[in-house]
Amino acid sequence: MEKKDHKSNKIHYILLGIVLIIGIIIRIWGLGDKSLWIDEMYSYLFSSQKTFFSSFVYMFSDLSPPIYYLILYLWLKLFGNSEFMIRFPSFFAGIASVIAIYFLTKKNFNKQIALGATILTGLSPVMLYYSQEARPYSLFALFSIVAVLFWVKIINKINNNEELNSKTLLKYTLFSLLTIFTHYWGLIPAFFQILYLLIFSLIKKGSVKPLFIVAINIFYISGFYLFFQYSFLKKYTAVVNPAYVRVNDLNPLMQIFNQIFYENYVFLLIIIIFLLLNIKKIIAFITNEITVKKLASPLIYLVYIIILPVCVYLILDKTSSFLHPRHLIFIVPVVYVLISYIIFSFDNQKELLKTGFLFGLSLVFLGIYLFVPQKIQNRAFIYYNKPKQEWKEATCYVVDNTDNNSVIIIDRIEDFYNYYFKKYDKNISKFNIIVDKQIFYKKGFNQKISEYRKKYRKVYIFSTSMLGVEQIQDSIKTIKPSCPGLKQKKFVNINLYECD
Repeated sequence: MEKKDHKSNKIHYILLGIVLIIGIIIRIWGLGDKSLWIDEMYSYLFSSQKTFFSSFVYMFSDLSPPIYYLILYLWLKLFGNSEFMIRFPSFFAGIASVIAIYFLTKKNFNKQIALGATILTGLSPVMLYYSQEARPYSLFALFSIVAVLFWVKIINKINNNEELNSKTLLKYTLFSLLTIFTHYWGLIPAFFQILYLLIFSLIKKGSVKPLFIVAINIFYISGFYLFFQYSFLKKYTAVVNPAYVRVNDLNPLMQIFNQIFYENYVFLLIIIIFLLLNIKKIIAFITNEITVKKLASPLIYLVYIIILPVCVYLILDKTSSFLHPRHLIFIVPVVYVLISYIIFSFDNQKELLKTGFLFGLSLVFLGIYLFVPQKIQNRAFIYYNKPKQEWKEATCYVVDNTDNNSVIIIDRIEDFYNYYFKKYDKNISKFNIIVDKQIFYKKGFNQKISEYRKKYRKVYIFSTSMLGVEQIQDSIKTIKPSCPGLKQKKFVNINLYECD
């Protein structure tokens, strides 16, 4: 028996090591290869000001929470501003998420459930995707994972009638605040988590005073900051609600499923088939969980903390156009913990087989995600060379072909474009750059281009807007009389026109 346990432990830790190694390799591979895109440029702009205070003000004025951008600011000051370094904090947070989910799930459940959740998280395409993007979502996921697992620890203490010590409550409060100050959607799970703790504590006739103190600390600190930030914006800036147009018409529930299950329902289908093959055991397991453990059941509280934030998202989605499924990234690791919990808890047999099943399935679908080509603008890309915007390539073309008798019309502030202009030509002052944010949307577009043509030999219209494609094309048609030699350069999600 001891030999069998020793062998099982050895396989367990070997597999854990393999998952971590694969997780590191797939996240660091090509980290700096692809061009930054517009959202990453915002991250860079917020975090690349000359002083810490300037970066804070820039971020503060955009109604963005501070943690990620201030971490990125310090990182860039220490290690430079290459694409690799700009994305590295997200990579680090992604790996830390995989490690955190193993150790904290092991502590709250058991090592088999922990390994299953780690496999799903470490080899998850969506977790990989945000680990390679210079945006707050990877860090948001990390802090939310830790907060959720401290929340589970508090639930277990309440269930066992143990005293809620200040150390555990302080850790939960700290990581809840870090989650909120990384992304304001962190308020949603924090609210529902504390509500659950209060209700459960009242049912168990425990003390709710420490939980009220936690709630006051979390919501007073975050609420005060958010109110102050919003009041500042309302008073000192013209735009509080930035214009944003939804570009994906998929049903929001389908978008959420796409995010969790890699845009591949076969993965979900195989998991469901596996569970259906064991349906009698699973029904007995679920019945026992609900009737015996009640609110102390992981099945209940994990489903609760997944479903209610999704419901809030679906309600808000009807009235708001700026929501995106990535705002729900905090539920993705929880879904993986739930799947692992069900698979490894309905019986204690064939644990090695179940682990191998999860590992093999995750690896196959990760391979499909990484290496099956996708077509964009009649060009085939795999994950590691598939750009969101070919900003770098378009800038390189403009720098190579422009001269003193050329003008470059851009549709955003110069700071966005200067990152790559400076990279490809240090003497940026030689470029004639004109900012015209509404260049494609103004009447008299043809007349405007005609005036530029009189002054300059070449006119470049360089737009990074990913919206309003039809309007842009209609505007371009109007300038053909002024620019018979108009050429459109084909770059992914970049509108670059050359009038020679």
